[in-house]
Amino acid sequence: MQWSNERSFVKYLLNKLHDEGFKTTRIESGGTSVGIPDIYYVGHGTDGWIECKFVKKNVPLILEVPWRPGQQAWMLEYYKGTFQKKKCWTFVGMIDGVVCVPMDKFYENNDVDLFASFSKIYTHKEFSELKLREVLL
Repeated sequence: MQWSNERSFVKYLLNKLHDEGFKTTRIESGGTSVGIPDIYYVGHGTDGWIECKFVKKNVPLILEVPWRPGQQAWMLEYYKGTFQKKKCWTFVGMIDGVVCVPMDKFYENNDVDLFASFSKIYTHKEFSELKLREVLL
């Protein structure tokens, strides 16, 4: 399993969510609210949002996520607005794995310190075997 771009990563993630019993809505439009994530999911007693990114490099110690202006703010506002009960996530597909970043704080300069944050790092094999509800709950 390897992705060549964000589109193929999103397609893989949507199929994985559906296979695990989640219902999803894909949102990718400039006409929506600034910063709204790519996927809304519901299932297994939870719901939330996932922003998808693809970075064509190996997993580093500090990951610079290519968030567009407003994306971090939207997800953090949603988290705070639900009294910190529902998280938004950014899933970053990479050459050698996937990084799942919880959007429960603001990442200065879009830099995520993968070992100081609560981000989860998976190899492709680990991610393919992972039950997403274990991450999303």
